[in-house]
Order: sequence, then structure tokens, then C-alpha cells
Amino acid sequence: MVGISSEFGINAGLYARELMDGYLRPEKILSKAADEACSPGSSTVLVAHFDGQVLQASNIGDSGFMVIRNAEVLKKSKPMVYGFNFPQIEKLNINVWTNISFLFQNYTIDLKEGDATVTATEGLLDNVYEHEIAGIISKSLQADLKPAEIAEKMAANAQEVGRSGAGRSPFSDAAVMFGYLGLRWGKLDDIFRCCCINCLDI
Repeated sequence: MVGISSEFGINAGLYARELMDGYLRPEKILSKAADEACSPGSSTVLVAHFDGQVLQASNIGDSGFMVIRNAEVLKKSKPMVYGFNFPQIEKLNINVWTNISFLFQNYTIDLKEGDATVTATEGLLDNVYEHEIAGIISKSLQADLKPAEIAEKMAANAQEVGRSGAGRSPFSDAAVMFGYLGLRWGKLDDIFRCCCINCLDI
């Protein structure tokens, strides 16, 4: 069929690449997954794909990601919330929404060698400030720690803040912003974290 296509001036290779590129787009993956999920309920979700040069991500809810470059936050996702401690979660049912991609925040970011990408649930993001995450990564890289070890350091930091009964945190800052002045501590919660260091083979 490829040979026949070329006789008609059709680039079958281009079509094949576009077909796979479309499948690997995070919003397409989410749409497909939502179509196959039949149980009642809702969820926050973050899906990301890195092709060696470009990071693509789709997010709904208060999980998120950030890209660290030269010890600073280059880009981060914005939490999707209805209010304080109330993440935007949806029943992503394709039978209800003909096109559910409008529900997602989509990101496309060009990465460079040495960039660090952190994906995490609110258990990390509610307890550790972004500049602290950048600092942990920078110092850890200087100490030649592996990404898995860096992720564990971030989780330990988040757990320490979450267990504390005093002090500021992103969670307490959000509480004050929404009028809850009595919350001056972190939030102990499940912590999923993943740290990836971009190494380009040039």
C-alpha cells in the first residue's frame, strides 16, 4: 500500500508519523482513556510525553509539573481548582462530551540538556515551595544524585512540612488567600513524585 500511495504522490511515511504523533499527544491519551473508563467517579490527572526535545503535557486538577533550568523554575502548570482545597475533577465521559479536550490545560515546552522535569501530586506541591524544589534539585545535581534519589529527597521534605504543626507552606498561603486565616501549617497527603533529568545525545 505504501508503494501504491507513492504512485499517487502521497507521502505514506508522513501520514504514519502524524498518526503516531497524534496518538502520543497527552490530550488524545486522556480522551481515549476517558472513553474506556465506565465506573462512576472523577479524578485529577496529569499525562506527559517527552520525545527527546519537546515536553507535552495535559493536566486537570491540582497535580502538576514544573521544569527547572539553571536552578530556576522555567515553566510550571497552574492548578485547576474551584476553590481552596477543592480541585477541579471531572468525570471524563466521551459519551457526554463530544470533545473533552477543552477540559484540559495543555502545555508544549522545548527542553534543553540538563533541564529537570518534576511531576507530582498535591502532596508535594502543597508543602514545598517551587523555589525550594528548584533548590533541592540544583544541590542534588551538584552532589551527583540520581533522579530517583532526588525524588525521595523532595518527598521527605514534603512529609516533614506536612507533619509539622506550624510554619508556612503553599497550602497555608492558599488558605489565607481564600480567607482561612487559622491554617498555618502544611498538609499531610499522598505524595507521588517523579524527577527526570534531560540528557540529549547530540
